[in-house]
Amino acid sequence: GRALLAVPGVASVGQVIGRASLSEDPWGAERSELLIQLDPDADAARVTASLREAVATVGGFAFDLKQFLNERIEETLEGTGAALVVRLRGAELPALEQAARVVSARLSGIPGAVGVHAPGALATPGVVVRPRRADALRLGVPLAAVERALRATLGGVPVGHIGYDEHQADVVLRLAAPVNADPTRLARLPLPTASGRPVPLGALADVTLAPIRTQLTHEDGVRTLVVRLDASGRPLEAV
Repeated sequence: GRALLAVPGVASVGQVIGRASLSEDPWGAERSELLIQLDPDADAARVTASLREAVATVGGFAFDLKQFLNERIEETLEGTGAALVVRLRGAELPALEQAARVVSARLSGIPGAVGVHAPGALATPGVVVRPRRADALRLGVPLAAVERALRATLGGVPVGHIGYDEHQADVVLRLAAPVNADPTRLARLPLPTASGRPVPLGALADVTLAPIRTQLTHEDGVRTLVVRLDASGRPLEAV
């Protein structure tokens, strides 16, 4: 944000991080929006070019520069706000993700191609829980009970309602500290057993930090990944 605010012609920069419970944008924590307001007398084309140069120095992220109205129209009509889209389809997701990375690398080498990335092939850090069936059977813990406990731990448990004016909201009980970033703490989550004696989650499941997929996209029932890119400095037809 500070780097963009330093670009001549930029009046203000605001960032939208995370997602509210009733948000209209269904993206995950791996995506964010920067809202940039220009000075009234700024040259929009020159400022846009300077912004592209500024974000190009930030590693590990893919940036799209769009006018707000154009972004909404393009997402509604085309499903993505890119000038060119390459769709990859297949049954094996790992092979599909590898193909998307190869295609992205090759497209990035084309003169005039900018903003090349495959949103569906991006991963975000997360906690992965892999139950061990043999241990679950030995301890008498149904896998459905494991799922319910994890849902309650990560999402909270509704315990009542509160009313104010004409509105009503759920009262949700959550843990005091987030456990979705601490595998060691999550592994100590107590689970009920058939004997009535609780056991920790780690006794019947592997809890580790690992990259997880941010989205799984299907078209006509087939797994699909999209590689998107824009054109800059050359006509779209030449790219």
